[in-house]
Amino acid sequence: MPAYAVSSVARAVQVATSADRIMREHEAMVAARSPHESHWRECADHTYPIRGEGLQGSNSAVQSILDRKARLVDSTATDAANILSASMQLGQTPASARWFELAVYGASDADKRWLDAAADQLHEEIHNSNFDSEAPDCMRDMVMAGWFVLFVDINHQAGGGFVFQSWPLGQCYVSSTRPDGQVNVIHRKYKLTARQLKEFAEERGVYPTRSEEHTSELQSLGNLVCRLL
Repeated sequence: MPAYAVSSVARAVQVATSADRIMREHEAMVAARSPHESHWRECADHTYPIRGEGLQGSNSAVQSILDRKARLVDSTATDAANILSASMQLGQTPASARWFELAVYGASDADKRWLDAAADQLHEEIHNSNFDSEAPDCMRDMVMAGWFVLFVDINHQAGGGFVFQSWPLGQCYVSSTRPDGQVNVIHRKYKLTARQLKEFAEERGVYPTRSEEHTSELQSLGNLVCRLL
């Protein structure tokens, strides 16, 4: 067997093994989260029904979400959650003042000045990005469920800077491999069209067996589970 064929087979086996391990890990994370979902879903239904999508396996149509919102007796809970989430954002991550420090143990005065300038630059980069538009959804999830997921990446399209994404809680599952229990593993499960799934796989060097013309005709949806460390 040619060397490249052996390498391809070995890589395919490795990918399949990793996928099986990730899916087993994902099933365990789903089971660990399920006892809390009914409580989070109830809180969402009384404040932000759309933020509860995906909890308890729900993927409702837009009209169903609007119907749940219409069943709210009044907007007291929503207004209170809005006020609290806005106050949390303003108090914890204000754009007008730096809300963090950079420090190194044993740093000299010159080092501290450099770290202070770097913190100023970092604060400016964060608030020059889309952070201030994504943070409100994070604070709403925090009020509703007690946690949120904010994905941070480099803005590759702009050639630098940050880009933030508030991920729906219904798509996210967290766990920890650390002794102190701090979260260091997250799974996100979401749907892609067949064409999007093909493009996602090819960008990562995993090529589907269907030809491009067949893929363009597919209308089905595929589930994708991403694991981040």
